[in-house]
Order: sequence, then structure tokens, then C-alpha cells
Amino acid sequence: MISKEHFLDILNIEPIYETEGIFYEPFWEFMSRFQSLHRNWEINKMFNQFHLNNLNIELENKVNELEHYNFYDNVRADIEYFPDHLRASTLSLAISYFENLLVELSNEVASDLNSKIILDTRPLPIINKYILWLKRNCELEITISKVTNRKLDAIRGVRNRFIHNISRDIPENIRKTIDEMNNVEGEHSRNKVTDGFVDESLKEIILVVKNLEMAYIKFYEKIK
Repeated sequence: MISKEHFLDILNIEPIYETEGIFYEPFWEFMSRFQSLHRNWEINKMFNQFHLNNLNIELENKVNELEHYNFYDNVRADIEYFPDHLRASTLSLAISYFENLLVELSNEVASDLNSKIILDTRPLPIINKYILWLKRNCELEITISKVTNRKLDAIRGVRNRFIHNISRDIPENIRKTIDEMNNVEGEHSRNKVTDGFVDESLKEIILVVKNLEMAYIKFYEKIK
């Protein structure tokens, strides 16, 4: 059984993202959603570990071959897919919340400038299109490093093609980045997505969001 103390520790985890205290609706809405997603991720990681450990113990304790087979047949899907379900849903929601933030922020900026949003027509990821518009057309001082861009590409690649073993259609450079991000917490599992990858993905998204927030604060101070 999960102890009450352990459960309360998880509920009281440090927020992964907080605004600068100035009320700009797109960022406050994002903060609320992303903090909740992060808590959901941490709590369910704990539950998965507890649940899967118990299942594996039960499997080891089955002494009758038929009993073992029937039990394993019933729980093997949980052992195989529970972690992937959680990782995939967390990454998908994280990217979706990030994309929604960019849309809402761009609408806010367009309203401030009394202009229209005209996105780059090249086949770029939607995140890149909105960031380019904010930088070029609105002169927001957004700085995203090549390393962060590379990691965002990896996160999108995993979100779009999430399976237990990363498929071969992911470019080699992205697969290398996935491996690097997987090993952040010492988890060595080439071409598979681990909890460490998801942890690193959430942190990278927040780095970009904080950059956007600070850029918007400077922008708003200039035009108000």
C-alpha cells in the first residue's frame, strides 16, 4: 500500500513552472494546466511503479504452471503498456498545451498591435511557425538555442510516432537526441522512451515558455 506520507509528498511537489506574477492570461492558463499535468505525471509514475512491482512479484509467486500462464495472460498488457500509455499521454498533452499557449499568445500580440497573424507557409512545425511570427513580425526578443530546438524536434518526433521501440522512420539525429534525453536519470535504453525522457521534455518546454514570457513582458512594457 502507498503510504499517506509518500502520497502527500507527491502532492506537494515543487511547481514545474510559475509566472512572473504579472497577469497575462495565456501564461496563467498555461501554468494552471501544465502544473496539473506535471502532478499527474509524478503521481502516476509512482502508482505505475508500485502496481507493476506487485504484478511482477505475483508472477514470481505462481508455482503452478497453468496458474502462472493464466495470470500472466491477464496482466501482461499492463506490464507492457502501462508505462507507455502514461509517457505518451503526458508528452502529447505537454506539446498540446505548449501549442495552445503559442496560439493564445499570438492572438494577444496581434490584438495589441491591431494586426493579423500571418504564418510562414513553409512546411514547418506549428510551434516554429508561431515563434517565427512573434520574432519577425512582432519583434519579441525570443532566443532558443540549437540544443533546445534539437530537443523540441525529438519531443515532437516521439509524440508523433510513439511506440515502445522507436520506429525506424525517425531520423538518426533525432534518435540520438532521444537517447541523450533518456539517459538524464541514468536510464540506458537505446531507442526506447523512458521516464527520464519525459522529465527532460517537460523541463525543455518550460525553458522555452519562460523565454516567451520574459519576451512578452518586455514587449508589453514597450507598447503600453
